[in-house]
Amino acid sequence: MSDRRTALRLARALVDVVVQEEANGQTIELELREFQNLVAGHEELNAVLTNPAVSVDHKHALIKALLSQKSGASPITLSVLLLLAERDLQSLLPNLVEMYHERLMEQMKVVSAEVTTAIPLVEDREQEIVKSLERMTGRQIVMETRVDPSLIGGVITKIGSVVYDGSVSQQLAKLKQQLVEG
Repeated sequence: MSDRRTALRLARALVDVVVQEEANGQTIELELREFQNLVAGHEELNAVLTNPAVSVDHKHALIKALLSQKSGASPITLSVLLLLAERDLQSLLPNLVEMYHERLMEQMKVVSAEVTTAIPLVEDREQEIVKSLERMTGRQIVMETRVDPSLIGGVITKIGSVVYDGSVSQQLAKLKQQLVEG
């Protein structure tokens, strides 16, 4: 089985556990990301945790010691990290964290939206757009904004793979196409 498929299966199982235990899924995500960043920032630590020749007991002790230094971690986070060490799957952690985030957002009915405008939005306008998108999708929106002066005016919104282009530049391009064809 490929690493991505294995990470996806683990992410789905982790979300199921979080829901069943009524745990704070975002806290677990944060703890996993912090551990991932810690390991990625220390070459020797990464080498020990990914080395199949290092005993599982040694890896477990190391993980427990690292988590206790970081003011502890939730039992679920600890269990996931110990499982990865047991099965020599530590290299899956980056994929697991990303896929877990995606599945958690699905579970929480949260969707990301990328909104591009010609000029920066004022806070009131941002809130209006968020509320409008939430009504349209029936989900909570986490919005990221970008500025692209070439749009001239209007808004381009991307939610998942769907793009809503209401920019002036797009409308002008359509008008030009109609004039050329007509």
